Amino acid sequence: MNLFDALGNPHFWAYTASVAGILAACWAALFWLNLRGQRLGAYRRVFWTWVLMAAIVTPAVLLGQEAFSMVVASLALLACKEFARATGLYDDWLFTGLLYLLILAVNLTAVWPGYDVFVATPIYAIAVLCLLPILRNQAEGMLQRVALSVMAFVYFGFFLAHLSLLGGGQQPRIYGYVFFLIYGTATSSLAGWMVSRWWGRHPLVTRISPRATWEGAAASLTWACLWSVGLGLTLPALTWPAMMLTAVILGLMGPLGDLVMRYILHDLGLKAPVEHSEFVPYLALAHLNRLIFAAPLFFRLVHWFDPAVFVAPSSMSD
Repeated sequence: MNLFDALGNPHFWAYTASVAGILAACWAALFWLNLRGQRLGAYRRVFWTWVLMAAIVTPAVLLGQEAFSMVVASLALLACKEFARATGLYDDWLFTGLLYLLILAVNLTAVWPGYDVFVATPIYAIAVLCLLPILRNQAEGMLQRVALSVMAFVYFGFFLAHLSLLGGGQQPRIYGYVFFLIYGTATSSLAGWMVSRWWGRHPLVTRISPRATWEGAAASLTWACLWSVGLGLTLPALTWPAMMLTAVILGLMGPLGDLVMRYILHDLGLKAPVEHSEFVPYLALAHLNRLIFAAPLFFRLVHWFDPAVFVAPSSMSD
């Protein structure tokens, strides 16, 4: 991905124009409903969350892989900071600082050294985190801090860095894959949220997320199927088996990534800061949790069904 390729890429402009048109229509609908005196607090927050996401994703993709990877790393650091603050890890600046450096490092390896070095980074990162208590000559409370740090690195660092790795595709259709994944995961989540809010009657996991319902889960999976089939036809390498697998990744693994974070915080006796926040940027971070499992699985799917997307055009012609 780079600026000049993006400016002439039909996938980039199709997704950008579609998102802009949908957001404009949603703003008009909210404005009209507000004139009718309806209470729209939750819907406004969701709307501005989407505006923020589009304002971040589109320029990052436009500017190329390096800028896109910087945005992915920055968002991963913000999510990691919230996780560290919620779990108490933030009080230990050595673990937190080392964790930040490792997240930056894994995104850098996704951009420059490439896939072989990238897949080995968890080995070295976990080893460094496990050795830190020895270098500090300290044992008390270290096991929990090491465990939380390893969890944060794998969850926010390694898994999310697959977005940076995906952005390294050398073929024009890589723009379609990047937008397909990000907006497909987000819209599946939105479908589940709306159905749960309007028609949800049967709780899914009451001890983890009281707002999650079976109706919402079914809506997420149904939308993911429609998204995968409808837009998958614009990506010729996505055969019917690939589309079905993609639907599972977007509609099932996306929500599960969010629920994993919720049960971790619940087990620690904490509330998910994003869920209870009125601040739009914090709400936007919820999209990252839904990309945790979706990003690496979707990258593997693309690598499996369309390996040529990661080969430079000059190499293909040799």
